[in-house]
Amino acid sequence: MANYTCLLLDVDNTLLDFNAAERAAVGITLEHYGMPNGPEALETYHQINRQLWDSLAKGELNRSKLFAVRFGRVMQALGTPEAGNAREMQALGTPEAGNAREMNDFYENELANHADLMPGALTALEELGEVATLAIVSNGAAQVQESRIAASGIGRFMDGVYISEKVG
Repeated sequence: MANYTCLLLDVDNTLLDFNAAERAAVGITLEHYGMPNGPEALETYHQINRQLWDSLAKGELNRSKLFAVRFGRVMQALGTPEAGNAREMQALGTPEAGNAREMNDFYENELANHADLMPGALTALEELGEVATLAIVSNGAAQVQESRIAASGIGRFMDGVYISEKVG
């Protein structure tokens, strides 16, 4: 059996339950902005988000663009126009609903508030930490990941945290 001296661990759906955090954050965001909410809306978000992350992986867009357009596409798909003018937004009854980047920022703030551990994560970290150096590697948004890592308590087991957005 191989002996490992260093283990690099992902955060999302390895240590922390990203699916639960995402469901909660998307639901809260859609509700806050007066948009349709529920399983179909969540699936619409997932499809759009997956397409954008695939485009990012192919080099077709950058992270900033992904975060700027994600909720604009969700609004369009759910039949809620992304309006840039106040009159149109007032007609919808949701003055803030038109700003896709603002909506994305709201979503990320909500996502940062959800740090549910995967079952057995703490026990695994305690045991692995006795025999190896542990570090987190993540391609998630730095502010979101840092908040979730701190809130969950998993940071205390790590000798390093490397988030692609911060390391380049």
